[in-house]
Amino acid sequence: MSKKRIVLLIVSALLIIFGIYTMNLSDEGPGDIEAYTGKLTMLEGAEDSDFGIKVDSPILIRKVEMYQYYKFNEKLRKDFFDKHQPKIKMEIFKKERIFKNPAFPSEPKAEVFCGKVKIGDSDLLLSDEILEKFSLEKYVNFETQPEKLSVGGLKNGKKVFDLVPIDDNTYSNSVDGDWDVGDLRVTWYSIDPDNLADVYTAAGVVKDGVIGEKDYAVYIYDREISKDEIVSNSSSNNKTAGIGLIAVGLIGAVICLIPLFKKN
Repeated sequence: MSKKRIVLLIVSALLIIFGIYTMNLSDEGPGDIEAYTGKLTMLEGAEDSDFGIKVDSPILIRKVEMYQYYKFNEKLRKDFFDKHQPKIKMEIFKKERIFKNPAFPSEPKAEVFCGKVKIGDSDLLLSDEILEKFSLEKYVNFETQPEKLSVGGLKNGKKVFDLVPIDDNTYSNSVDGDWDVGDLRVTWYSIDPDNLADVYTAAGVVKDGVIGEKDYAVYIYDREISKDEIVSNSSSNNKTAGIGLIAVGLIGAVICLIPLFKKN
């Protein structure tokens, strides 16, 4: 059996094991969670203390991009990406050349900052794990995805990580407007509190005045929903995911083992 088939067989086995584990989670349920419904009240807006940016919003998203080489339609191009792009091999004038992007910097890194938000008439704060759901492009439990708005007012900001504000919305290490491979672009996004739903339901383990303790399942919905419905949905989703993982794992295992049966 080739090395590739051995690797595929190992991955397939791991998928089957994880699928069985996920199926078992559906039987156990999400644990001893509590659910609260009501309007979200912001006590303190999110803040990026590194850059001194604070917003009247439950979250502040810092997006970090680097200007890089990439290949499109067999042509070498350049653009901004928030992940490191692989090196490119291209034949130019019948000679192979390699275009390699610099390593993606460790600082500043992309990050989601959370404010202090409580729900309904309770004194419970929503955990960062719950608030970070608002930063996702699409969160499965939201019927309406909150719009992310660009944060402005940065043109008089301080120099941070050797980056300076080049306009009202952007920090960069390039100030001449002519981008070179390796240049950074940092922008921020938040949510207008006026665009939030009238009612939310948050669920999770409660500890020290916070709902949605880390390392446990957390849920938030932009509508009223009962704890029983949340538990039922969680079990159903885990079961579906488990079945899918087991199915993919079995298909991979069969692909690996078919040549062995043919030899026999």
